[in-house]
Amino acid sequence: TGGTRGIGRGIVERLANEGACVGFTGRSRDLGQELEEAVRSAGGRAVYIAADSGVEEEVAGAVRTTVERFGHLTTLVSSAISDDAGSGNDSHIDVIDNTTFDNIMRIALYGTYWACKYAIAEMRSAGSGSIINISATSSKSALPERPAYHASKGAINAMTRQLAVDFGKED
Repeated sequence: TGGTRGIGRGIVERLANEGACVGFTGRSRDLGQELEEAVRSAGGRAVYIAADSGVEEEVAGAVRTTVERFGHLTTLVSSAISDDAGSGNDSHIDVIDNTTFDNIMRIALYGTYWACKYAIAEMRSAGSGSIINISATSSKSALPERPAYHASKGAINAMTRQLAVDFGKED
């Protein structure tokens, strides 16, 4: 998820360069289509899937599309984060509005949850799998004026530990 910009884009490029078939999501159609074409021009295999990580049906659809396109799913990288996280709207807990807080949590935390939820069944069908959830070192400490961002990343850390306990023995 979140493969059209930043860390997510770098992950898409690296996986494709290493020979992986990559289905990646993002909300920026122009950036997604450009990256898909760049990967293909370099001899890689990738498909851009327009999807918002804050919408469960779109996350589930992205998993389905990836499996339909490449036959199976063995690796999930959840990297999406809300644009609100760096907008200045995620400022102080006493002034951040509920809509901004909810949006940041929905895209980062719920988006990661939904991606894992739908990918695990596909990984079982494939016979193995790896889940990589991108967090932030600042989730263990803090940076000024980022309460929702840090809350989302801290929750992703806790959820990822739980996934390891619950599913790590399966592979």
